[in-house]
Amino acid sequence: KNDREDSRNISHKQSCNESDEQLLNTNSSVQANKAFNKSTTIINQNPLNITFDERKTRARVYSLIGEYTENYSNLTDRPVKEALEDLATFCTRSFDQQAIIVRELFTNAFEAKPRARRAVGHLLDAAHNENLIREKAILAGVEMIIEAAPDYTVDIPLIWQYIGEILGAFVGTSTSNMALLKPIFECAPDDKVKQFFQFIIRYATEFSSQSRIQSFCQSSGFSLNDLIKADLIDSTFSNEFDWLFGTPEVEQSTSQTKENHSPHPDPQLVKLFKSVNDQGTTITDPEIITYIREHMDPSEKFYIRN
Repeated sequence: KNDREDSRNISHKQSCNESDEQLLNTNSSVQANKAFNKSTTIINQNPLNITFDERKTRARVYSLIGEYTENYSNLTDRPVKEALEDLATFCTRSFDQQAIIVRELFTNAFEAKPRARRAVGHLLDAAHNENLIREKAILAGVEMIIEAAPDYTVDIPLIWQYIGEILGAFVGTSTSNMALLKPIFECAPDDKVKQFFQFIIRYATEFSSQSRIQSFCQSSGFSLNDLIKADLIDSTFSNEFDWLFGTPEVEQSTSQTKENHSPHPDPQLVKLFKSVNDQGTTITDPEIITYIREHMDPSEKFYIRN
């Protein structure tokens, strides 16, 4: 662990001392400059007059994302916690800086591996929960990304899918995040909003579960018309998402009920046990024990006791 902390400290020092040009000379940064020069969003909500260097902030996010997404795994929250610690070393209470950090988290994940976009969504959720990045700053950062999306499509045709992946991971993690969908969809262009909605819900359910996302959505109190303009919704689109806003089905046949109560392996727990012998992972026994305590029912016959 000490070696890892030393490595992260060295990474921080390098990101501060290396030239901004060297750290920011990437395709995504070039595209970001081109896109955001045309962005009309104006951020001016820094009543505390906290000063920060935007170029250094972008460099620090670039450095953080490289290490975090490389170590990210959905089997443990340790990489997220370590990334939060890194983020806390340079994230101030400046609204402007927080919005820029959100923007840069997105842009650095666009051309990375798919798991990087899931990782960024989870990091945003964690930063929001820890009050490291405020809700309004998240919305401002996402709005900048959405406004710049048309410029991105030239080099990244799947830009709306990638934004949807990140936001899908974000809203699929916590009930409260679902409330941010309404203002996010309000700033999306009419000709993209339905596809955008589909991507977000698709990845939210993929990274979480359909029943969980349905529960989140119903807890928010939103209807489809609250999120998307009524004149943009046709019957096909409405029917596609009936499950999201409808009443969950609770009736099951006797055979289904019997099947659901039969002993069956927990896929996530199986992965954890397998990873113990995998040299490429660093899963520890305490993490497995914690998972068992949090996700298994002690009253079940096959509950694992240590």
